[in-house]
Amino acid sequence: MALGHLFCASVLVGITGLSSTALGQAWYVEAPLPPGIIATTASASAADGTVVVGSGAIQGSPSNTAGIIARLTAPGVVQTIAYAPPAPYLSCAITAVNSDGTAFGGWVQAGSGQSRFPALFSPNTGWLVLGAFPGVNVTGISEDGQLLMGQQFVNGEGKAAIFGVGVGGLLSTTTIEGKTIFTSVPEGGVLTLNGYSITGSATFTDGTSGIVQWFLAPPFAGTQILPKGLDKSIVRAPSSRDGQRLAITYVHYWPSGSPSSFNVGSVTVGGTDFTFPALGPNDAGHEVNSVTNDGSIMVGQVYGADNSTRSSVWRSTTRHDLFNLLSSAGAAVNPAQNSITLASSQTGDLFVGTVRPTEQSRRIFFASVTIPANTPDCPADFNRDGFVDFFDFDDFIGAFETGC
Repeated sequence: MALGHLFCASVLVGITGLSSTALGQAWYVEAPLPPGIIATTASASAADGTVVVGSGAIQGSPSNTAGIIARLTAPGVVQTIAYAPPAPYLSCAITAVNSDGTAFGGWVQAGSGQSRFPALFSPNTGWLVLGAFPGVNVTGISEDGQLLMGQQFVNGEGKAAIFGVGVGGLLSTTTIEGKTIFTSVPEGGVLTLNGYSITGSATFTDGTSGIVQWFLAPPFAGTQILPKGLDKSIVRAPSSRDGQRLAITYVHYWPSGSPSSFNVGSVTVGGTDFTFPALGPNDAGHEVNSVTNDGSIMVGQVYGADNSTRSSVWRSTTRHDLFNLLSSAGAAVNPAQNSITLASSQTGDLFVGTVRPTEQSRRIFFASVTIPANTPDCPADFNRDGFVDFFDFDDFIGAFETGC
């Protein structure tokens, strides 16, 4: 029987695969595809990076997806399981996982163009669809697995919201500063049945954008703009696991006459500690996806002027190309592949993401490598990728010939 039929007929379907790679100081492994799944995409990970959740395109019906949980069971060894949506839904994705990798959430959808509904998920009992909240994206889950956070679309505008059994709704759209939120998305924080402190990015009705914190600690509640000292146009702002540090993607304005792009940085929620690395000369933009609790490691991707997408790790203001590091350390990986790094362990030595993100062969990956300690900026590392090689010389010549 075809996998698509199994997915339609069964409340819960699990298909397991195993893969391993040679171990050493550094290693890289792509999560194996369960039978009937042709591609996988990572959406979130547990705090230690050993559990990654996402979605998998179904063979014969690639517009429909299954929920994916990939587990690192030993260094370089991954187990991947695909889970079907509950009837009558045709698609689902697992997009949120708690810190210890035991509670899951995501969305289900009846078909392309139909509303997505938030859903809690358990590998043991299956999906619990929260049908009171149509038109959502799910970005996070409480540690006890009872509540989800994300966006709910109202008249085409995404608004920050909380979803649960018998509880939930839109978060406030009015800030303490008097600004009105136009669109917003929660990207991290602490969420419980008794209260929350959630941070995310927002656009305001006056055309500006920024970072917003929603808080509820009865009897106190409110919405404020954070951090106070940050004067940048914010695109994204995921927070660390403990909610104390923000990883920021903001609009970077080049000199007059040049198009704007994205750059990244990190800042404490209180706005007292800013770190903003510089863009390299051939970087079209940087985007950050996560930051460790201590702020020492940020991960994301760099978009090159050549249309490449490179997995990147920032230690303070120094950027490292993850796949180049892996290859140089002896891991079996093609360093030229496009990739996105989604998250890292708190110790900054395990990394997860999606390789070949725009291709049909896209896969969830796990990788381990030591990120070099901070060193003073090296003038010879012209493109700031953590290496001194002929690419730096080529970039310097290009910049010299272009002039100021």
